[in-house]
Amino acid sequence: MPQSHPTLAFKSVHPSVHPEFIALFPHILSLCQGWKSKGNYSITSHWHCPQVEAHEQIFFWVSEHSLLLCRCLISVFSQDSISHYDHGLSLMWAQSTRSTYGGALIDWIAWCNANRIPEDDRLPISHELLSMFIASKISHDGASHAGNIMSGLRAWHIVQGFNWSFGEDPLVLGLKHTISSNAPPSTTRPLRPPVLIAHLEALRLNLDLISNPFDISVYMVACCAFWGVSRLGELVISSSSDREPEKRVHRECAFSWDYLPDTTTLSGAHWHIPWTKTTQFCGATMVLTDLADMADCSPVKALKHHLSCSSTLPMSANLFTYSNSLSSVSWSPMTKSLFLTHCRSIWKDAGLGECGGHSFRIGGTTELLM
Repeated sequence: MPQSHPTLAFKSVHPSVHPEFIALFPHILSLCQGWKSKGNYSITSHWHCPQVEAHEQIFFWVSEHSLLLCRCLISVFSQDSISHYDHGLSLMWAQSTRSTYGGALIDWIAWCNANRIPEDDRLPISHELLSMFIASKISHDGASHAGNIMSGLRAWHIVQGFNWSFGEDPLVLGLKHTISSNAPPSTTRPLRPPVLIAHLEALRLNLDLISNPFDISVYMVACCAFWGVSRLGELVISSSSDREPEKRVHRECAFSWDYLPDTTTLSGAHWHIPWTKTTQFCGATMVLTDLADMADCSPVKALKHHLSCSSTLPMSANLFTYSNSLSSVSWSPMTKSLFLTHCRSIWKDAGLGECGGHSFRIGGTTELLM
């Protein structure tokens, strides 16, 4: 193993990461709030495959070949240039996507270990080895998993500075198609049911929309996701320890309100959201409009009510933050898990089917097209 550099930052945070890659990707390492071994994969930890979090693996699982490229970058470019490069790579894929790609790398390295593939042949991957690896998935994996593996290995090569020329390769494409056509039934997910107006009605009737800030926020998120045809990840955070606050809408965002002609009756609202899955940091405009056949599930009224009930909260807080007497700071941002758990509990009691996060987008699209 090459000698460690004693002066490089973050060495104590990631003791098993090769120091020259620590120098190349300091910003990416700083996004991880303290190193800890996940212990969820059986890959022996050494400088080729250090025990880092799944979303960091495409950066720090390396080879002798990528080490040479890393040394070249560090020796040629200034620290400022390296910093921009590092930051740019960190924005190329969402953290959740990189975590999925980490699973692909685990799969690949485990296969290499089982087949005694030399370290130097694991990155970059040859056409022959990739074909053999994909063929091993036939009758075991589904099309979705195979696609994630290919995307993960491609991202890994891009980050490590290698060409990926297998996207249109006939043999690789043929083997991927064979995986899809021979996928076991257990690898096929059932179709996700849509959220319906009945689900929104159940929330409206069973949530305390008068005096419970949490319930008011839940209803606002539900209306926004449904009528705004949004992904939950574009609205709420995945956990209370949000590592990507720049993606979130804050209370201080500029709302534009629409009114019926010649009246003071609100009919719509729109505002900018800073990030979406498809446009990334170009963001998008969230549009909510009250329609005549919405029954009592008005998204605009829900938005106004939520903003009114949370008017004392910091303007820098997440838009869907709610007052919380149990919190040390008296308010908490809505999380995806809390939101879905509360919705599902109400829907179960109402005799409605259980729906997932993407079901809001599916249901809203269907309703608006009808």
